[in-house]
Amino acid sequence: MITALVVAVMYGLGCMLFGERFPFSRFQLYSSTANRTMSAVAVFLVDNEPAPIWEYHRFSGFVSGEFLDPEYPTAVQWVSLEAARWVDEHTDDGPPGPVSAGFGYRVFSFDDNGVLQERIDVLQEGHAWKI
Repeated sequence: MITALVVAVMYGLGCMLFGERFPFSRFQLYSSTANRTMSAVAVFLVDNEPAPIWEYHRFSGFVSGEFLDPEYPTAVQWVSLEAARWVDEHTDDGPPGPVSAGFGYRVFSFDDNGVLQERIDVLQEGHAWKI
């Protein structure tokens, strides 16, 4: 018991002396997420219904560089970035595809009564071809 206490005190003093080390770190990390009033997840839409973007190609009408929108707080940014990468790699200059597609965010928030609300905000519209 005494050994553990001595080690903990030594570790704490070391952290204070040597800078930003857990548990004395002043770095915000994820604490700002506690103040969020909403959260979002990227969504690809086909005919206004969510669909896997990986099943489509030859995209037209999309600006993939704007898929990660800072107005929509998300903990899964990689979904937006991977969708943008997929669209970049599968964009076509040919005629628009037969599928009406969109990209946006599924937004989650709580109302004043604490009930979970969900909506889909479409940010971009374009066309694609089914693989």
